[in-house]
Amino acid sequence: MKVTIVSLTEGEGRGAEVVLEQFLRGWDNDEIELFVIAPENSKISRISHDLRINSRAIAMRDSIFSYFREIRKCIYDIPDCDLIHGWTARTFELAYYVARKQKAKYTCTLHDHPKAEFHRKRRHFLMKYFAQKMDALICVSNAVKKECSELGYKVPMTAIANGLIDTGVSECLDGIRVGFLGMYTPWKGFAIVKRLIHETSGENIEWLLYGNVCKEIEKDAVQLQKTFPSKVKLRGYQKREIIFNEINILLHASTAFDPFPTTVIEAAMKGIPAIASSIGGTPEIIVQNETGYLFDQNNPHKGLEFLRVLLHNPDLRKVMGKAARNRYEKEYTVDKMVSNYTALWRSVISGHNLST
Repeated sequence: MKVTIVSLTEGEGRGAEVVLEQFLRGWDNDEIELFVIAPENSKISRISHDLRINSRAIAMRDSIFSYFREIRKCIYDIPDCDLIHGWTARTFELAYYVARKQKAKYTCTLHDHPKAEFHRKRRHFLMKYFAQKMDALICVSNAVKKECSELGYKVPMTAIANGLIDTGVSECLDGIRVGFLGMYTPWKGFAIVKRLIHETSGENIEWLLYGNVCKEIEKDAVQLQKTFPSKVKLRGYQKREIIFNEINILLHASTAFDPFPTTVIEAAMKGIPAIASSIGGTPEIIVQNETGYLFDQNNPHKGLEFLRVLLHNPDLRKVMGKAARNRYEKEYTVDKMVSNYTALWRSVISGHNLST
């Protein structure tokens, strides 16, 4: 069997591309041959080449119509496949086009809320329209699947959790270092983080804030660092292996629907307890009072209470971190993700009817 994965994200990408990289690195199946279509300047194209996965790089353009022209040019370079899989919402129509040309089965993964604000209304329409033509839609969480159902998606859907390659538990650190990985956009919850930093100014705690700071919060972020120079560090963009060896508590404070945050899985893999807002798919990762804490984003004071519990209970941090690690090993390894995708693709290719 042959499966083509379509990615349109240029450059390094973020959550969905992190997961796709993990998927490709963790791929170990002799029965299904992978082929990857990705922009020539993308991390996914580079990774595919490095892993010696057959691929076709398409030229960078400024519109989906240009991508269609590129695909038309290289359609004969794409091997005949049994199934075409679009990796993100932006690939839905392009993957459908390739599947139609190939007379292949057609599936996609939805990593976003079906009406995510960062997609335009036209994209919302295209997502739903092309979803109805799919043989199956993979949602990264049951929360995303539920939202699609409520919006009238009439397509066989299944939830497959993202998984990560195991890089081991982080080193035991002295002191308290709380990490926040959402400086690149306001909806990741910087306003909540700012409030908690002020509320804990008298505590022996260090705040490490990661990501290239977006313009909307830049002024407040710089002022926060000036106000608490010994407690707040703007760390900018850092590789994951650095981040999760610098922190021992993760604060994930999204104020908008977060489909299935990779950051929370990474913390669990590293044996780091997390405190997170409960909107979206995060409650499917964190077990309340066992692997971390969940709070309503509209009640950040509860997040502050949970943070203080962990600050003053080092043994509890260790117990929760170990429980989080155990949950990762059971639910969120790359092997399990690959196995679930493989099983679904086999079912679709063999013509089994999937329930909606």
